[in-house]
Amino acid sequence: MPEYRFRLEDNAPNKRDCVMDCPDLPSAHLTAKYVARQLAAKDILKGRLRLSQLLLIEDELGLLVDSVPLEDAICIS
Repeated sequence: MPEYRFRLEDNAPNKRDCVMDCPDLPSAHLTAKYVARQLAAKDILKGRLRLSQLLLIEDELGLLVDSVPLEDAICIS
């Protein structure tokens, strides 16, 4: 099963990125919203969050294969 790495675009790639096995890219895209919320929560705890950034989805080689706007994953009212 392919491995996908998820990270917020403001964060440099590191060991704390979320890495998950997904059967295909559409599955990785669906998983991205959940991961975006988890990574955003970490940024909120640090006292900063930029909603206009993207959640980047990279393949096993580190190539960008898709992205999800963070504002699509989080509703702030």
